[in-house]
Amino acid sequence: MNSNSNGRFDDQRSSSYSKRDKRDDKLNLPMDYAIKSGKVRVVDGDQTRIMSKDDAIAEAKSQGKNLVQIAFNPSVFPGSICKILDYAKFKYDQKKKQKEQNKKIRANRADLKELSFTIRIDEGDKQTKIKHAKEFLEEGDNVKLSIFMTKREMAKLDFAKNLLVEILKEFEGIARIDKAPSLDGRNWSCIISKIKSSPLPEVN
Repeated sequence: MNSNSNGRFDDQRSSSYSKRDKRDDKLNLPMDYAIKSGKVRVVDGDQTRIMSKDDAIAEAKSQGKNLVQIAFNPSVFPGSICKILDYAKFKYDQKKKQKEQNKKIRANRADLKELSFTIRIDEGDKQTKIKHAKEFLEEGDNVKLSIFMTKREMAKLDFAKNLLVEILKEFEGIARIDKAPSLDGRNWSCIISKIKSSPLPEVN
């Protein structure tokens, strides 16, 4: 690619970057020729250099990297403040950090949702409640599953427990048992939360 006497790419050549130079939708960081400032301050560790945008882009391209705008504050510096980065790696690292932050936020705000079943529930209603439970888990909530029995149904304790065990099987591989099935008054209940790798342990 041709350059002028100052080592800068001419306008016609630099325009060929336009299809590749873009603003990342999530990070919202202008890069390369999407940066509007003609002069930039390039941050490298504790040191900074003031350069023309074209020279900074040329240096970034020579390293196989991108010139990325990380700040713009005219009261501090009239141009863009940039870094020369491996943008793909930078974007991956930022998304990873954001994912971890979101995970911590979800863990801190986890609510306990309760879904109650009866021993007379039909298959359609049972599957609807199970679907809702899975949605709650995906949102980061813990879920309490309960089998409610009337006084007359207390003679069917084993049937109710088996129903809860049957329902728990619907969550194998996606949830763990935080509170094992137990009888509380007229309810068999347990609490589950989402996991990513360990399967749901069997309940005897």
